[in-house]
Amino acid sequence: MATETEKFLYGATLLGHTVEGENYASDWWHWEQRPGRIAGGATSQTAAGHWSRYQDDTKLASTLGLNCLLVSIEWSRIEPKRGEFDPDALDHYVHVLQSMNKNDITPIVALQAITLPAWFAEAGGWAQKNAEDIFQAYAQKVVPALSRYCQYWIPLYRNFDSLTLGSIHGAWPPGRRSVRVWEDVLWRTTSAFELVQNMIWDNDHEAHIGISMNPPDVLPYDEESPWDYRTARKLNTIESGGFYADPDEEQEQFDDVDATAHSLSAQFHVVTLPGRRWGRFAPTAIRRGFMQFVDENGVDADTRCRQPDPAQLAAIFNSNLYKTTPTLFIGGGHSFANDRLRCEYLLDHIEAIQSYKSSGAHVLGYIHESYLDGFEWDRGYSTRRGLVHVDWETLARTPNKSAYLLGDIARQGEITSSAVQKYCPDWQSKLEVAL
Repeated sequence: MATETEKFLYGATLLGHTVEGENYASDWWHWEQRPGRIAGGATSQTAAGHWSRYQDDTKLASTLGLNCLLVSIEWSRIEPKRGEFDPDALDHYVHVLQSMNKNDITPIVALQAITLPAWFAEAGGWAQKNAEDIFQAYAQKVVPALSRYCQYWIPLYRNFDSLTLGSIHGAWPPGRRSVRVWEDVLWRTTSAFELVQNMIWDNDHEAHIGISMNPPDVLPYDEESPWDYRTARKLNTIESGGFYADPDEEQEQFDDVDATAHSLSAQFHVVTLPGRRWGRFAPTAIRRGFMQFVDENGVDADTRCRQPDPAQLAAIFNSNLYKTTPTLFIGGGHSFANDRLRCEYLLDHIEAIQSYKSSGAHVLGYIHESYLDGFEWDRGYSTRRGLVHVDWETLARTPNKSAYLLGDIARQGEITSSAVQKYCPDWQSKLEVAL
């Protein structure tokens, strides 16, 4: 069991399917084969080539100054066919974590993140009756092998994103809009979390287990419209997978989903940094439940189009849902026009997080999405989200200024004037402006 000192975690995500390449047994690989689903007709065949370059990528992260990486295990590699486990794939992830330990990088392991084995998805995915038991059987192979190298676990990471984009909006697998499926999956994943949480503790009673969630960040387009207000509230509930954290109201649930579905205990919350989105009542949007995401001008917008807004963090720290449990923030999942904007995003949000932490809030760390440029789901390679630039021809890695900036903050434990001057000289502290 790798020991950890109490430290603030600064790092980035390495979601397997987006960076490894050649994940052929996954539902996403099958999904990518139909024309029109992925921007530019791209596939994840190469991605960032991280599968064979993980040692160099880990060393680079350490050299930059990052002290943790959130890595997802690809279930479809471990169990490409039901009940048939690949020991070589499992050994690979053991070596990944060993490399991280060797380079003083704290691993945060997600047992499942967005992708599923094709055989599991074809049988109904998380909506099938015994889904949680199937997931537990997979976890029983992985957890004992990795637990000595890892202290932080996330059994299910970004499961609400894949749930809403797949079963509500139809943009991701399985591509079928169904509220009933949404409700079934919510219950199954809740049960799966509890089963695997107990299993992790059986292997390491000191393990820290996190639950992934999205805070509400949808505003009514017309604040005077009760229809838009109700639409925004319902969208918040759907997008958060049934969690609804409003400091001015009791917890709300979507339709007949009972509040006990989320009476889960965890050592930390994994919270996506909120932004600003707007929702309005759309009487002609029958297939979308009369709900529509729009931008600030009322123009139809993609569900994932959030405007960064660090001021929205106040709602998180004022909510009872987050007051008693340490929070690990995930940020940066935006299509920045350039790296200067990514640097500004880092400074704005880390400054706000550090301010709340200094006032007594229990914050575990900040993880940026993502460490490497890679395959960005239905957007393919049309957008770059990495701290580290990847050349699509040679797969060469070149750290952006934002990578050096985050590494500097990690080393110093705070934002320093020298780092700002070196990497983002035009940035101005929002706290200083407020004062």
